[in-house]
Amino acid sequence: MFRKLTWSAQPGEKHTDAMTRALVMDRLVSFNDGNIIEEARAELRANLDGSQAIPADFRGAIFRAVARCGDGREY
Repeated sequence: MFRKLTWSAQPGEKHTDAMTRALVMDRLVSFNDGNIIEEARAELRANLDGSQAIPADFRGAIFRAVARCGDGREY
């Protein structure tokens, strides 16, 4: 499901796709999906170095992924 949705919104995407993306991402973090956790950590590092903001829909999942699996710098 997440491969279909991807991390980024697609042109013409329905608002339900954005909501589903955040929900699926949150569940994959709960299931310790390595790919999602590593990408979440990369998203946080990009935020910490100022190169990009974390989308509001993803903050909960990203922060939880890092709290569970991040290193000292990220935490």
